[in-house]
Amino acid sequence: MREPYPRIVLRPISRTMVKTAAFSLVALASPTLAATSPDGATALRCEVVRRDLEADLRDALLDCRRRDAEAEARHTSFGGTFCRSGAQAAMKSALAADGCLPEASDATPETMATTEAAPSERAELALPGGGREVTFERTSGLAVLQGDIVLGKVADGSSPRDLESTSSFSVSNASLIWPNATIPYAIDPPTPDLVRERILSAIDHWNTTTLIRLRPRTAADPDVVLFFSQEPSCWAELGRQGGVQLANLGTACVRGNAIHEIGHAVGLLHEHARPDRDSYVAINWNHIDPAQRPNFEIISAPMTAYDSTLPAPYDIRSMMHYGSFAASMDGSPTIVRTNGETFTENREALTPLDVSAVTGLVLERAGTKRSKLVMQSSGQCLSSSRVPRRVGAPARLRGCLERLEASWYVYSDPHSGNDLLVNGATRQCLSIPGASTASDVQARLLPCNGGDEQRLDVTRLPGGGLQIRSAKSGLCIGSVDSTGRERPRIVQAPCTGSAAQVWNQL
Repeated sequence: MREPYPRIVLRPISRTMVKTAAFSLVALASPTLAATSPDGATALRCEVVRRDLEADLRDALLDCRRRDAEAEARHTSFGGTFCRSGAQAAMKSALAADGCLPEASDATPETMATTEAAPSERAELALPGGGREVTFERTSGLAVLQGDIVLGKVADGSSPRDLESTSSFSVSNASLIWPNATIPYAIDPPTPDLVRERILSAIDHWNTTTLIRLRPRTAADPDVVLFFSQEPSCWAELGRQGGVQLANLGTACVRGNAIHEIGHAVGLLHEHARPDRDSYVAINWNHIDPAQRPNFEIISAPMTAYDSTLPAPYDIRSMMHYGSFAASMDGSPTIVRTNGETFTENREALTPLDVSAVTGLVLERAGTKRSKLVMQSSGQCLSSSRVPRRVGAPARLRGCLERLEASWYVYSDPHSGNDLLVNGATRQCLSIPGASTASDVQARLLPCNGGDEQRLDVTRLPGGGLQIRSAKSGLCIGSVDSTGRERPRIVQAPCTGSAAQVWNQL
């Protein structure tokens, strides 16, 4: 039997989260400061003064933390403790100057998060196909979108920087995509062991499931994602912001939340924010907590995740999709299928379509271009299934029509040094299942993770054609089997130099 008020697994940032996050980074060392006057009018005045000063203190503490992390990354000294204590001393002095004496408190970061909410604002972001107005919150100098997506710094009186972004799945500004499909990371030392384990497990999932690799940062890394856990919410900065950027995972954030927030750091947006979402789900606005209604706005641009003429399939199981009871104020569903059925949010693993979206980001940053691969013997093109959602479909030879399933990206994987063949329609990789070394194994299309079954060596032959070999088996990919007979299917077999193993790239 369903509980009347289900737990929201995706815990969005509260309206004051980003402000309080900076303060809570040093919460144990910086007690909450409260006015202590028996006079009610004086207490009210001191409360207003204190809140103004706390906002300044949070900004200062966040700046101290960033500068401390940047210095640590470069193996230099900054003096973060002195920076923080100086900021706290300045606040105490300012309170004392106003006749508002501070006193220490044992308040936790959760208590600090109950301060006055920041107002929502509207701004027009530059998106492919035109601008779109969105609701964001300006908190502690940061623009926060849909509860847990930090867009970056924003100056007073200005709008968030133009993202030129937000296709149906992800950002589309290449500068916001991590170069070389690599994300350096660090974990803040005070992070509890349980949260650290969840972060590392989520990182392992990303590293084994996608083409992205998260690795511990080095002194040579100018950009780094810093995971910390001193605020109860789950949130992350979107894409590559530059320098030290933050991802918070409170103790209530489970492994699935960590996978979700890493998705934002990679550059993924919320699936339910797509412009075509009303064709697949219905939003029950009357049941959504009014403060969280902006989290359900459509913010994505026209869908270009695969091609301007081929919308990406909607993925209700996406790791980036809210569940049916997200942000409910009365226990009733807030998102349902178009037939009225509820569904549970996926916080277990990235879906094949999630992986395809990430693959699209990697290709975009690399600047890889599509081409056709034409079998020299038959003049037919290497093609995928015509069903983008299908996983494990066999690669085929078909007539070279102007269809995306007959187009391929030859991507040089910086992590393995090998090549990958990524299909233009599905964003899946040509694979030898199980990384088999046997002859006559049929090639199939699987989500791209850069594993042994997908690593290829694509070599240009003296005659101008391409030879495609499995890096694992050393066998050639073509339509000739181990007996030398030409077959309609694509298999790996010993390299014979046959025209059925030579591809022309058009």
